[in-house]
Parts: sequence; structure tokens; C-alpha cells
Amino acid sequence: MRPRHRYGHFYGVRPTRFCHLFAIFVGKNKHLLMDALTYLESHCQLRRNVLTGETLYAPKGSDDFRPLSKEAANTLVLEAGRDGVGLTDALLTRYLESTLIEQWNPAEAWLGELDEWDGTDHVTPFAQRIITSNPDWCRRFHKWMLQMVARWMGYEVPQRDVIVPVIVGQYGYGKTSFCNLILPPELRPYYTDQIHVRATAEVHHLVTTHLLLCLDEFYQDNTDQQPVARYLFARSTPVLRLPYGATRERRASYAAFIATTGNLHPMTDAAGAAHLVCVEVERRIDLQTPVPYAQLYAQLKAEIDSGADFALTDEDREGMAVQNSPFQEADNLVKMVSMLYSAAPRGKKVKATYVDAIIDRLMKEYPYWTPGEHVNQDVGFALQDAGFVRTRIHGRSAYKVVERDPRKMEPAEETAPEDEAENFDNNPLARALLAGLGNLVKK
Repeated sequence: MRPRHRYGHFYGVRPTRFCHLFAIFVGKNKHLLMDALTYLESHCQLRRNVLTGETLYAPKGSDDFRPLSKEAANTLVLEAGRDGVGLTDALLTRYLESTLIEQWNPAEAWLGELDEWDGTDHVTPFAQRIITSNPDWCRRFHKWMLQMVARWMGYEVPQRDVIVPVIVGQYGYGKTSFCNLILPPELRPYYTDQIHVRATAEVHHLVTTHLLLCLDEFYQDNTDQQPVARYLFARSTPVLRLPYGATRERRASYAAFIATTGNLHPMTDAAGAAHLVCVEVERRIDLQTPVPYAQLYAQLKAEIDSGADFALTDEDREGMAVQNSPFQEADNLVKMVSMLYSAAPRGKKVKATYVDAIIDRLMKEYPYWTPGEHVNQDVGFALQDAGFVRTRIHGRSAYKVVERDPRKMEPAEETAPEDEAENFDNNPLARALLAGLGNLVKK
């Protein structure tokens, strides 16, 4: 006879007896679950790092949190069994992948442990370690640091307000080492200057798992940095699919960007004009003086709590465009020589400069420029097109030019206090950089 299992007997067990056994089974498992959760909460502390996604473990009452390795998880299960608690691997995994785990932000937690700010400005002396002729460097660096800390505290920095300092200078000046000094030792694991990405998804992973990203040897047309450049200048909210995940998850962006380069002209188009803060470091950066991290970041936190504005104004963008224009890569020789030389003032005698010397300076200023086979003729024609007077000395071509500092936008030998080239309205290159960026240019 076939067993009756719907309304009658179930394999020889009466329905009432079966329901009783099932209730006992459910009750035992409920107590097992309660016992396991109670055991975990009373014997250990577990939290999830929102940056790395890893689970951290510490004994109850201890602050020595360490990654929960497979060995540590097995130890938890075995110790629970020794104490008479039926904690299984499946139950532990389910608990670790639940919302019962504390979400821990290491940067926000570190800021919360700082003492109150002593009222002294610590940001400006730190920025002044970079010796540069840019008079607005300290102010712009201060605003960039405010943006960085604001992200840690849960604020969103709009894409149009993003600032990226670009430290330009000779090799051996300590540019990358300075970037490594910005984060305190406790947060330095979330810094990297090893950035090699090929897709936007990889950029999203970087900005959601780090606090500071350094673009070493930055060049706007560098193919290895193109996904990063697209993110910076047309940023979208990071959306990731976790490993083996079935859904895409929106993630907060925590990372700020800073860049270093030995290329004196890293900008190649107008996209970075209103975001990059290019400064040329004039001497080796001070890396020896201790950084007062606690008070440095206590100041930034206090300023943000007090409502400090870390957004860019239209005046900021216009000023950045003016100061960035000398770092724009020239797309032809005429523009290149015009950036590096000016005509002699009327009535003033200047010593003619050989074409060879001019070519050497062009190669130094524009390392990505590749001279052609007839470089002397090409440069000579460009100098003549730019309006410079040609002469010959001992049979060699020379030109009457005055060297100018492209970073100062003025001839090196003239120190007039008011140079019209510094004015945004009289600077066509700066206006060209902001062309197409919206109604930011004052008419």
C-alpha cells in the first residue's frame, strides 16, 4: 500500500505526531540560532571595513582588530562547539554577510578620536613645503584638503568643484614622497601611486577602496591614465558588482586625487583647466620636518563642522585657468616658441641666441615633443613666423629673443608689478581653455 501523506499517515507517523516532531525540530533550531548569536556577541567583536570590504575580528573588550582569516573563523566555530554551542560554518557565514555587522569607516573613526583643534593654522605651513611662484597655491591646496576630508566624513563633492593638484618639477625633488606624507601613518594603507587601469570599472574600484590616489608622471593624453581623466572631468557615481554578486551596488567615493610629473606641460586640452591646480616646485621639498597630523586634520575637521566652503567659485575657475595656461601643451612650434620667448623691448639691445640653444630649451620644456629630421629649419621657420628677428653669427643662425618664464606669463627680465597678461580678460590662452565650460567667462 502506498503511504498516505497529505491527510493521513506519513510513513507510519500520524499527522498530529508529525506536527509535534516538526515543532520540536524548529524550536531546537531557533534556540541553536539564538545561542550562536549570543555566543558571537559575547565572545568577539566583528565589523566590516567599508573601504576594503574585509571583515575584522577582535576578542571582546579588545581594540586589536585583525582581518578574520579562514583560520580565525574555524577557531570561532571550534571554540563554540567546545563550549556547547552549535555554531556551524553556514551560520557563521550567514552572520558575516548580514547587516548585523558594524560598518566601519577607518578614516571617519580616526578623525573621531582626534583632540580638539588648538586654533593654529597647520595647513598653510604644510602647503608651504612646496616652494612655488603661484601666489594662490596655499589657498587652493587648503581647499583641496577640505574636499578630501569632507569625503571621509560622508559629504559629497560635486564633480564641477573637484580640485586636483598637479606638482610639476625636476626628478629628485621629492614630489611623490610629499604625496605619500599627506596621509597619517594610520591611514597610509589607503594611499597608492601605483595606478594602472584600463576601464572605468577599475577606476570606480580605486576611488571606493582608497583615500588618496597619486597619479605619478601625470600627462593628460597618457593612455594608461585616460580612464582616470574621464572620471575626473566627467565623473559618474561609482556603481560596482561585487564578486559573485547578482546586483550592481552604488558605492560612495572616498578618494581624492593628486598628481606629479616632470613634464612642464602636462595639460593637453581645456577639460582640466577648471579642475587642475598646476604648480612648479622650485626646489627640493622639505620631507624631514615632522607633520603634526593630529592637529592638521583636527583643523580640517573643525573647519568642515563649522561650515567651511570647499566648493569652487567662478572666480576660482577663472584664476585657475589663467595660472594653468602656461602648463598647456602647445600643439605647434609657433605657439611653443611664443610661450618660451618674447621679442626684445623697443630700444633695448639683446644678445642673439643660437637656434641650437633654443632647440635644447624646447626639448626640456616639452619632453613629449619629437624633433624632425630638419629640426633646425623647422624651429627657424617657427621663430620667423612668430615675428622674431633672424641674424647670423659666424655663419650660424641666431635670433634676438628674450627668455620668458612660461609659468609667470611674463618676460624673465621684466618685473612690472602689474602685468596685463595676468588679467583673465587680456589672456586669450586662458579664455580659450575655458571655452565650452559653460557661462563661467565674464563678458
